[in-house]
Amino acid sequence: MNLFVAELWRFGSRRVVKVMLLVSIALITIVMGIAFSKSTVDRATGYSVVSEDCGSIVTNLEGEPNFESCEEYQTFAEDNRLRLVDLGDVLGGTGPLFVFVAILLAASCLGAEFGAASLSTQLLFEPRRVRVWTAKAAAIAMGIATITLALVGVLIVEYLAVCQIRGITDGTPDTFVVDRALDVLRLVGASALGGLFGFAITGFARRTVAALGVFILLFIAEPLIYNSTDLLDGKMPLWSLFAFVNDPFDQPEFRPADTFGLHSLSQAGLVPALWIAAMLLITGWQFHRSEIR
Repeated sequence: MNLFVAELWRFGSRRVVKVMLLVSIALITIVMGIAFSKSTVDRATGYSVVSEDCGSIVTNLEGEPNFESCEEYQTFAEDNRLRLVDLGDVLGGTGPLFVFVAILLAASCLGAEFGAASLSTQLLFEPRRVRVWTAKAAAIAMGIATITLALVGVLIVEYLAVCQIRGITDGTPDTFVVDRALDVLRLVGASALGGLFGFAITGFARRTVAALGVFILLFIAEPLIYNSTDLLDGKMPLWSLFAFVNDPFDQPEFRPADTFGLHSLSQAGLVPALWIAAMLLITGWQFHRSEIR
């Protein structure tokens, strides 16, 4: 327990964690500020129409139809106000960004330890290497889950404020609060898994850039793999994690092809969890067998 607390404190004291937290809050506030300015009803929107009873009788000097004299400009109001009922879509849409931030944080923190050679001292205590690795992984997951929860809280509060001042708060179903609470829990869980993903890759390669490279590679390669073969449908980690956040499975128009072969929310959560668990076992074994250097 003391080892876990020490690792959690180590994670929270990292400068990159503090900077990323402040930058993320600033970005959320800027985006919500832009949304606030655009949350209006545009009454000047319109289009031109041509009356049906002219066209055959109106011609120009060349004998061609001339519609200018019978065009009318019809206006309509375009409602661009933010709606509270769309909060679930906002949380689902930002899910991949939170996962990326989680991977970046985990990779940066562990990569800094390898870069500063601070792990060499911890490797001296060979009998407790497994406990050290487990504590680090647990601290990463807990720390990132806490940060994600705080950022999601900021996002929800600011979104609610925009909807209350210049948006629409009506039309939410009776299950709205419960549904959004489940969305937040999935988002926090997905971020924690993303953090463990970055932790495992960095632990194996001992470089921060390795986790980011694998993320980008999977982000591009997984759709290509799914579209080229059915053998790995519903079995790759990254886009399964995105589907776990977005939860498209209860939509009337849902098709397994839309989620690369995934059929259920539980499958979308289980697939990346199994991948990450296997990666943690491999990197933990490597850490246990590492030489002091």
